[in-house]
Amino acid sequence: MGAGSHHAPNFTVAWPTGEFGGMGLEGSVKLGQRKELLAVADLAERKKLYDELVAATYAAGKALKYLLRSILV
Repeated sequence: MGAGSHHAPNFTVAWPTGEFGGMGLEGSVKLGQRKELLAVADLAERKKLYDELVAATYAAGKALKYLLRSILV
């Protein structure tokens, strides 16, 4: 992904397979959903929840989604 500036970009470009997020998406799930993940005692269930949250985060951060929104707006 590339942008005009990290402070106030005029535009942002990425391949359609790119992902937008403030940090690595797996890391953002580990930090942002920490309480929810730690609330699950069973490690297998915790891993399943983590995988579901990562998949949802990837779906929300797909560059193609932002491309379509910018074309329609």
